[in-house]
Amino acid sequence: ESESRYKYLIDSVTDYIYTVKVENGSPVSTSHGYGCEGITGFTSDGFDANPFLWLQIIHERDREAVKKHAETILSGKKESPIEHRIICKDGRIKWIRNTPVLHYDEHGNLTAYDGLISDITESKIAWDAVEKAKKEWETTFDAIKDPIFIHDKKFNLVRVNKAYQMAAGMAFNEIIGRS
Repeated sequence: ESESRYKYLIDSVTDYIYTVKVENGSPVSTSHGYGCEGITGFTSDGFDANPFLWLQIIHERDREAVKKHAETILSGKKESPIEHRIICKDGRIKWIRNTPVLHYDEHGNLTAYDGLISDITESKIAWDAVEKAKKEWETTFDAIKDPIFIHDKKFNLVRVNKAYQMAAGMAFNEIIGRS
């Protein structure tokens, strides 16, 4: 029963931390927190056994961007979080956000960096669905043959369709914002 609860807990984790120790601009060791299994399907021992596993599980379309991100970090420059896909042990594709935190010695040399890996798959799917619905709405709105406009509380135009633009004989940028 406790093993079942532990597996459920691990599978529910949506974040984990890894640490890369750096010497002279090169990684010398990496440790992955326990939550890595819940996100990737691989244990920290699996990452220890294969030092290139982190790169191998990155989706091929995202691999070059992630490699460049890592190179920038290893050069000692701060880097923004990066979002990319990984292929989990069971073959599922997940979206993750990797947020790096760099550590320097007293001379300003990079000695290590931590990374917070967050599973953003659900929010990415939701965002994609919203974007798709928005594009479908815009296509439908513009396809309507009758002139249509949308205004704000002050009756300033915030959106018009193509038929409205044609009837007004003005460009969109001339119409939007007018009362």
